[in-house]
Amino acid sequence: RSSLAKGLRVTGKSSTGAKVVGYVYEDTPKDAVVLRVQYETSDAQANYVGCRVGGLEGYHRTTDGCYGLATSLTIATTPVETTLVATAVEHKNGRTLQSFSTNAQGLMYDDCPGCPYKHYKIFYDYYGDFDYADKWVTAALDGTAADFTRNGDADFSSVAEVARVEAAQKGTAYMSVWMYVIREFEDAIDDCTLACIDCNYAAAHAWDEGVAFYTGSLEGSSGNSKSGDYGLMPYALAEKRCINMRTCGADGDSVSGGSRVNHELSLLFLGGQQRLQRGECSAVRPIVDRIVQLMTVPLVQGSLRYAYKLGYQGSTLPKEKGEGA
Repeated sequence: RSSLAKGLRVTGKSSTGAKVVGYVYEDTPKDAVVLRVQYETSDAQANYVGCRVGGLEGYHRTTDGCYGLATSLTIATTPVETTLVATAVEHKNGRTLQSFSTNAQGLMYDDCPGCPYKHYKIFYDYYGDFDYADKWVTAALDGTAADFTRNGDADFSSVAEVARVEAAQKGTAYMSVWMYVIREFEDAIDDCTLACIDCNYAAAHAWDEGVAFYTGSLEGSSGNSKSGDYGLMPYALAEKRCINMRTCGADGDSVSGGSRVNHELSLLFLGGQQRLQRGECSAVRPIVDRIVQLMTVPLVQGSLRYAYKLGYQGSTLPKEKGEGA
């Protein structure tokens, strides 16, 4: 067969015989023995992709729309389609939450047009490690010490498991994902400056990806956290802490009505997208700076909440210690 170009349509069948569509993930030489394919996605939140894997076994997994073993794959090459038989099939996430941190040096410090991104550099300068978020989360999961080059050391070796769970969860969402959201917005500016608004992972705009990572899929199409069915990403944190700090509602003076932070961010997200689509690259910089300011508010609110619980109220609950850390 000939080499296969990234983006070619790949059609096959699931283990139950249902049609499955994907696209060649990367340019693949003709002598390659592994073909990476990304599944087709839709705009329908409830069933945006038929094959969802990764994470814990059985947790939010969907495999009905995955390619089945020994399926015949038809690839839309021209002038004649190419047919291959998958002798082995392995389903893996193309990106992981861990990779947001472990790949940060290249994506945010060394190898991007706007590198180093200023907000990432602040955190790197503090911790002294490019993968500071991964070091924190891994130490919490393993029950070991997180020894940073400069600041921020934490020793989880004698910490209760419930505290370690909280530290790992919060570190993943509010250290790793939080910074990667900003990275996507910075990447969108880079792409705009390069006159390459469509040069983004999986043909999705980097700006839209930043909004998606900030919000998380568990929010549904209307923001489930507003009704107390909280997601796991920074969006949900803003909804929780506005109730604690009475900063909900359009005016930020209520315990209901949704986080004012999220109200303001939704307008900024839309405004940034519109300016990028019009090629107004320089106009997006102050929007990103304001977005980062607002995204920081729930982090400060959370820190104050647990500093009060642990310091003033004298709480010794491991869960609250983990959240406070």
